[in-house]
Amino acid sequence: METKKNLYEIERYKRTEDIVRLALKLQDSQTGMCLDDITDYFNVSRRTAERMRDSILKIFGDAEAVMHDGKKYWKLKRTNVSLLPTITDIEMDAIDAGIKTLKRYKRKKEVAVLTSLKKKVFCLTNSAQKSNSEGIKNITLSEGLALQPSPQFIVSDDILQTIRNAIISCNEIKIEYFARSRNSDGEKVIQPYGFLYGIRHYLVGWSKKDKEFRYFTLSNIKKVSVSKRTFKPQQFSLEDFASRSFGVFQEKKVYEVIWEFSKKVSKDVLEYQFHPTQEVIPQKNGCVLVKFTACGLLEMVWHLFQWGDNVKIIAPKELKNLYKEKVNELKKVAK
Repeated sequence: METKKNLYEIERYKRTEDIVRLALKLQDSQTGMCLDDITDYFNVSRRTAERMRDSILKIFGDAEAVMHDGKKYWKLKRTNVSLLPTITDIEMDAIDAGIKTLKRYKRKKEVAVLTSLKKKVFCLTNSAQKSNSEGIKNITLSEGLALQPSPQFIVSDDILQTIRNAIISCNEIKIEYFARSRNSDGEKVIQPYGFLYGIRHYLVGWSKKDKEFRYFTLSNIKKVSVSKRTFKPQQFSLEDFASRSFGVFQEKKVYEVIWEFSKKVSKDVLEYQFHPTQEVIPQKNGCVLVKFTACGLLEMVWHLFQWGDNVKIIAPKELKNLYKEKVNELKKVAK
């Protein structure tokens, strides 16, 4: 009997835990969760999923309900769930690092938003955490970001904010876009997913016309309007998508890349990450082989120039040919 009672207690507490987890999921999800999602995520029956949903609605009140693909999805407003976990000094410092990075890219509105967030988070922390604010300040002062002077393309704050709002609400957008390849303007309907920042800034989105994820240079977007049509996000990782390429530019073909670095720079190479998929193999003669899979041959060429004659391209042959072509072009410029 005691064993059955213990099992009952464990199961009861597990259900309570599940309710809390569901509340946080409904608060953090962009589109919310339908009954099928709850059933799959918590591995419960549909009837149990209905009870869990009803408990959430009873406890937290006015949940938003929207229709997607013939199914009803529920979502909680962020102000409804006050289950703030402990905020660490390192996490507060990460916010400061984000502010510094955005300042570097002159994203004034985002700096203001993140600064406001930092103040709100600090207000929500308990007194013990606030008393350690000096420690947070010390961590912040001990870390910096190296400046990298480089040209920056100007992006309209209004366009950026409009797209960001569409990403949050999962609304399709129509953009008036200047295509450099055709030297002309055109309209595109996009499902926006995120941004990539660099010398050029990009919107990553699903092109309804091309039926694939594409990059769109933000400085080439002349106008944007938000559609009333919503979309359910696909399983998509911005990090995985970006890691297909060396740099930013995406190409259709992905290559198996092999570079051989001389003994002279082997120590530096062993401490360097060229690409997330890389394999670094020290050789008996002191050289180092670096292997990875990616597209973006032109950006590889520009990077390899930094290593001078301390690197040899083993593969692919397309990269070898492009490297030689760019070297010859530079020779003509130098004459």
